[in-house]
Amino acid sequence: MPPTVPEVEIFPVLKGKVAIITGAAQGMGKATTEVFLKAGAKVFGDVLFVKADISKSEEVRSLVEKTVAKFGRLDAAINNAALTPDTTPLIDFDEDYWSKLTDINLKGTALCCKWEMQQMIRQGGKGTIVNIASINAFKPQPTMPAYTAAKHALIGLTKHAAMEGGPHNIRVNAIAPGAIYVRVPV
Repeated sequence: MPPTVPEVEIFPVLKGKVAIITGAAQGMGKATTEVFLKAGAKVFGDVLFVKADISKSEEVRSLVEKTVAKFGRLDAAINNAALTPDTTPLIDFDEDYWSKLTDINLKGTALCCKWEMQQMIRQGGKGTIVNIASINAFKPQPTMPAYTAAKHALIGLTKHAAMEGGPHNIRVNAIAPGAIYVRVPV
């Protein structure tokens, strides 16, 4: 009989932390929420679900307030919610979809940072924010001009947020994943 190996604690740094994960209903957001919950974090996505349109300031503010009302504070945020990429070349892009995509993928993430950072500062500082960019921020893919522009701008937004958050011990970073495999239940 092979020796039993004790299960290693997953991300012990998350244990007991309060986190907001936008876009937690599917894809990377759902997978991230599952990891946070398994690690012992308190996440609004499963423990407290709040429907919010992140392109609307009042809805983001309310999301942060509801999280703090339930759990008493906010320690971390994963700003993941985004629209899927556009599918036309720049010379034929859909102006309405461009506006909708940038409202969510860029302005929405900025609004999340705004309200999350305000809360973290009110708590005396300290916190972590991770913005989900895309490989498109560095290596554009064909027929995705709005998505590429928004994700590229998100890197600049993250740098700015990190500069403002630093003096308050709020770390702000971005990750830029490439294509991911999402298993769809049959």
